[in-house]
Amino acid sequence: MRLLSLDLGHNVGYAIWRVGLDKPLLPGWLYNLEENWIQYVESGTWTMKKRDSLGDEYCEFYEQIHEIVNENDIDMVTYECIEFIKYVYAAQVQFGFEAIVSLLASQYGIGVVPQGVTKIKKFICGDGRASKQMVVDRALEILYENTIVKISITDNEADAIACGLLTIQELKAEHEP
Repeated sequence: MRLLSLDLGHNVGYAIWRVGLDKPLLPGWLYNLEENWIQYVESGTWTMKKRDSLGDEYCEFYEQIHEIVNENDIDMVTYECIEFIKYVYAAQVQFGFEAIVSLLASQYGIGVVPQGVTKIKKFICGDGRASKQMVVDRALEILYENTIVKISITDNEADAIACGLLTIQELKAEHEP
């Protein structure tokens, strides 16, 4: 199964994974992804261009996400869904992008798994109120322990990585005998 994990916003974090669901997770699985049939493909962040309208930003997001889904033969998408939004514009971007993810999932017949911010932080750091830097540090540690070399990552990329790993854990648990 190929999984795309996302942190939605003006700066979009993403991670792409290949996951074998038939093998149950072993203790300490985060530090040995390969042995648990989990392959990190790539991750990164892209920044939406400044646009005249929100509609133009939605079109750009659709084109980017459509390309990733097509090029990587994605089977499932998971994303960090915000539990509290302070600014109206941020809410419009978030909910518009969530709708676009749902639209693409419907077009391609792929699953969608939204994950709450608090749940992701609790999973990756052990604290649902962890800071952005704590999530970045933990994501870098997990990548490093799996011999995936990244000098630095953005908090958006770290959120996408954490969201993906949480979803992988849940999917593998569903497939255990």
